[in-house]
Amino acid sequence: MTVELLRQYLSNKSFLGKQATRVKHFIKFTFKKATCGNKRQTRLRKLDCDALKFYRLAYKVRDILKLPLVEFDFLIVNVVDFIYCQKLL
Repeated sequence: MTVELLRQYLSNKSFLGKQATRVKHFIKFTFKKATCGNKRQTRLRKLDCDALKFYRLAYKVRDILKLPLVEFDFLIVNVVDFIYCQKLL
């Protein structure tokens, strides 16, 4: 389901235009100094560029913060393989 949604979003020009603000917030969240010991920011920084693009397209900052730790850990570990297997980028 996520793969199809991402493909639809990427083909929608108005969607791409609306992403500038969200991208800015995502970059600030990921690369600013970690707040309140937020280890998620630190773990996101260690991902490659394609994995960060996937996270930005699939999740808002508040979604990342609300993800249960088990799900977040699973995504961090498997996102690169998922991108490759689904030929997303």
